[in-house]
Amino acid sequence: QKINADVFIPQGKDMGAVTGHKVVVHLTDFGGERKKPEGIITEIIGHVNDPGTDILSIVKAYGIPDEYPPEVMKQVSRIPDEVAKEDLAGRKDIRDWQTVTIDGEDAKDLDDAVTLTKKNGIYHLGVHIADVSHYVAPGTPLDLEAFERGTSVYFADQVVPMLPVSLSNGICSLNPQVDRLTLSCIMVLAADGAVLDHRIEKSVIRTAERMTYEDCNILLGETQDDILEERYAHVTPMLREMAALAGKLAKRRRLRGSLDLEAGESSIVCDENGAPVEIVRREQGISEALIESFMLAANECVAEHLFQLHKPAVYRVHEKPSADKTESLRAMLAPLGLDLKEADSFHLQQVLDAVKGKPEAAMVSSMVLRSLMKARYDVENLGHFGLAAKFYCHFTSPIRRYPDLMVHRILTALLEGKLEGAKEKKLAAAARRTAVQASEREIAAQNAEREIEKLYMAEYMAGHIGETFPAAVSGVTKYGLFVALESGVEKVLPGFSPLLSYELELSAEDLPGSRRTVVCAIPTAAAAVHLASGGTAVGVGKYAEHDRAVEVNPEWEVYVKGKALWELIYPVGSLYLSAADTDPGVLFGGTWERIRDRFLLAAGTAYGAGTTGGEAVHTLTENELPAHAHNPANEAGYYGFITNSQKAFAVGDMGVQSGSGRYYPYAPAAFDISRNTKTGSVGGGKAHNNMPPYLAVYVWQRTA
Repeated sequence: QKINADVFIPQGKDMGAVTGHKVVVHLTDFGGERKKPEGIITEIIGHVNDPGTDILSIVKAYGIPDEYPPEVMKQVSRIPDEVAKEDLAGRKDIRDWQTVTIDGEDAKDLDDAVTLTKKNGIYHLGVHIADVSHYVAPGTPLDLEAFERGTSVYFADQVVPMLPVSLSNGICSLNPQVDRLTLSCIMVLAADGAVLDHRIEKSVIRTAERMTYEDCNILLGETQDDILEERYAHVTPMLREMAALAGKLAKRRRLRGSLDLEAGESSIVCDENGAPVEIVRREQGISEALIESFMLAANECVAEHLFQLHKPAVYRVHEKPSADKTESLRAMLAPLGLDLKEADSFHLQQVLDAVKGKPEAAMVSSMVLRSLMKARYDVENLGHFGLAAKFYCHFTSPIRRYPDLMVHRILTALLEGKLEGAKEKKLAAAARRTAVQASEREIAAQNAEREIEKLYMAEYMAGHIGETFPAAVSGVTKYGLFVALESGVEKVLPGFSPLLSYELELSAEDLPGSRRTVVCAIPTAAAAVHLASGGTAVGVGKYAEHDRAVEVNPEWEVYVKGKALWELIYPVGSLYLSAADTDPGVLFGGTWERIRDRFLLAAGTAYGAGTTGGEAVHTLTENELPAHAHNPANEAGYYGFITNSQKAFAVGDMGVQSGSGRYYPYAPAAFDISRNTKTGSVGGGKAHNNMPPYLAVYVWQRTA
C-alpha cells in the first residue's frame, strides 16, 4: 500500500537522519483524516547524492534484503569449501565424462553443465545441475532465508543472490576442474531429437572447461579464430554435435506450437564507479539457444517424471491468454494488416512469422508477449502455453531459484526411497508454500530489476541530451506513444497522437447488407469517428439532448441521441460505438460481438460555431483535433452531426444568448496540440487543452 502523506517521526526515533537522507521507516500509526501517519526510522540507506543510494532504495522498496542474518552466516561458515569423500556415497561417478559449462563471461554462479555423446544415430544427453539441496537442509536458517528471498535479483553489474556468495559462487557453483555434487538428468534421444528414455541420478562431476557464450558462438559460427580453435580442439566436435541436436529440439518445439518470441535484451555496461557507460542490445546466439534447448528438455523430462509417478512437484505453469487480452491484441494487430484468427500458439506464431525481418517485428513480438498470461508456480500441472509443453517445471537453476531447490529435494527423497508416507506429505505441503511464495517474490524481483534498469538508462541518456537517435513506436496508450531505441531504451511521448496513422474503418464489406445504422456514444465532447472512404463520421457533444437522424449516404444512417454526461446513448440498428468496454447486451438486450477494440478516432474537417451561429470551417492537420466542448453550468447543450463525409462538427464552451434562452457554442473549430493554439475561431471561442490527444472506442455489432 502506497502512502502519499508525510510521515511524522517523533523526536529520538530518527537515528540521527538529516535532510537529504533516504531512510526505511516502520509505521506505528497509519494516521487519519486529520492526523499524519507516524513511524520510526529503522535504517538510513544513504544520502540522495551518494552513489548507489538510489539503487539500494529500490531494492529496499520491494522488500529485497541485501544482507544475511548472523545465524545464516554462522551456518554457512560450517559448510566445507570442497567435496568430502563421504559425500560421494550413493552417487554415480561421472567425473571422467567430457563435461562443460557454457555461461556469460561475467557469470560466477554456474549451476548447469552438459555432456553429449552420439552412437549409431542415438544421442545421450546429460544435463547436470548443482545439488544445492545437499548443502541447504530444510528448516535451517539458510533454508528459511532462501525461501523468503525466493530468487536472486540481477541488475547491470550487480546481483543480490538468493544464497550467500560462498555457496552460490563456491561449493555449489560448477567451477572448472573441481569435484562438484550434482543431480543429473540423462536423456536418450532419437536422431530427430525425440526423447526415447531417461534416468535421473545423484552424481558427482568434474567439468573439463568453463566456456563462454561469446567463445562458443565464434567456434560454432562462420568466423575463424585459430587461437580459440586450438584452445578448445578437444571439445569442439562435441559442441558441434550439441548445436545440431539443439536445432532438432527447437524444430520439434516449433512443430508442437511453441512460440518463438524475439529474445534480444539490453545489457548495461558500467564503469569502475558503477556508472552506466554503454547500453548494448544482445541477441541470442547459437550457444545461448543450445543451452536453452537442453535446459528446456531437462525441465520437461523431470516434470513428466514426477507427474507420471504421482509425486509432489512445483510446476512452472503458463495458461492460455484470456479472452480480453486476446481481443486487445487482435485490435492492436489489425491496423498493421495482421489478422489473428485464433488465440492458440500456432496462430500467434503465424503473426510473428508474418513480420519476421521487418521493422515492426520487435513491436509485434512485444505486443504478443504482453498479451500472454503471467507464468507462475503451482503444484497442479496446468501445462505451459508459451512452450506448448504438457509438463514443465524449473529444475536447472537451484542456486538462484527456490522452486528448483524444492524440486531437487523431492527428487532426492524419491531416489533415496524416502518419498512416501509422512515424508511425502511434508514435502507436498512445502511445495504448496513454495509455489505461492516464489510466484510473489519473482514479481517483486522483476519489478525491482525493471525499475533499476530504467534508472540506469535514464542516467545514461542524460549524457546524450540534444542528440538524435533512430526509434520505433513500441506501444500506444491513452497517455501517449511509447518509442524504443535500438539499444532497448524506451521512452513515452506524452500527449502525442499519430492521427493520420490510425483510423476506424468499417466498410460495406465489413458489414454486409443493404442498410446499416451507426450509433456513437462517446462521453467526450465533439468526438469524431472516421469511417472508411464513402462512409460517415459522427461527432457528439457531452450533453447531446436532441434526436437527429441525418442520412448522408444511401447505404448508411446516422442517429445521435443522448441526455447527460456519461449516460450512454442507446443503440439503433447493428453498430454501437462506446468509450466504455461494456457489452451493450447488458444494457439493451440482444447479442453483441465486439469487432473493433480501442481504435483511435479523428476526422478530416472541423466546424466551429460562434455567437451568431456562424461557421468556421477548418481542415484538421496532423497535430490538430476538434475543439473540446464543455458546459459545466447546465445540462442543456448542443448536438452535432456530420453535414457530409469526413467532416466533424466541433463545439466548444457554451453560453446563453441574452434574452433568448437559446444555447449557442462559442467555439474554435480546432485545437493544435503541438502549439497550444486554436484555429478557425469565431465569436471569441475558447479552446481547452485538457482534452485527451485522441479518443479510443470499442465497436460492437449486433448479431441477434
